[in-house]
Amino acid sequence: MFLGLLLILACALIERSNAFVTPSMSSSPPGGTAAWPPADRLSEYVKESNLVDYRRLAAQENEWLAPVISSIKSNNPTETNAERHAFLINAYNLWTLHYVVRERRFPGFKGAVSMLAKARFFYWHKVSTGAGRWNLYNFENKVIRPDLNDARVHFALNCASMSCPPLRRKLFTGPGLDAELDEVTSAAINGGAMVQLKEDGKALSVNPIFKWYKEDFDKEGGVEVFIRSRWTGSPIQEDPRIEFFDYDWRSNSADATWSDRALGGPAP
Repeated sequence: MFLGLLLILACALIERSNAFVTPSMSSSPPGGTAAWPPADRLSEYVKESNLVDYRRLAAQENEWLAPVISSIKSNNPTETNAERHAFLINAYNLWTLHYVVRERRFPGFKGAVSMLAKARFFYWHKVSTGAGRWNLYNFENKVIRPDLNDARVHFALNCASMSCPPLRRKLFTGPGLDAELDEVTSAAINGGAMVQLKEDGKALSVNPIFKWYKEDFDKEGGVEVFIRSRWTGSPIQEDPRIEFFDYDWRSNSADATWSDRALGGPAP
């Protein structure tokens, strides 16, 4: 525990020393950038089960993922808020895929994962766009969440773990973003992994995401209201008891043999 806290402190100091100031998201991208959006090949690597074929993605990295990451580094769409928001969500998800593929590391793998491992993954790994550079944690919490101000974003971001909302099999798009956020939110809430009805509707067992980001859900009436407004299953009783199940940090890999490396080991 003590070492984990030291690492988190060290990561925070490194982040501060790098002086990654959140840029104005209305700034124009530099000239000569790679095309955005790229060809969408996510469905080739994200299975219908929403697990990811990291082995195939790694083998074909230079065909798709590497050029996409290069494009993210040099772009900062500003045409509309929706275009920018879709770009931010895609950037988070694709950079996460990049780090898993590049290092064969996950936030967690094969059971419990330590605070040290989680801190390393989310604090040390950086996201670069045409607007700036942040670690994964700050990109989510200091850029994406404040910019979107929409609790549905928590069902669009994927951290490569089993308890994360499923990774969408297509990139998010500006013109369709509102409907796409509704789609992934409804699918996550009604899919059985994020919300479970218990005791004939008198209790809800829910993902810890609802606790970690409570302030975002409070803006939309609270956790119960947010869930109830999208719930399509058996009736939820009035004033149900809400409990939070343990988060499953195991990787969302479709092939558990692809890597048995615990996070924090030496990179290949």
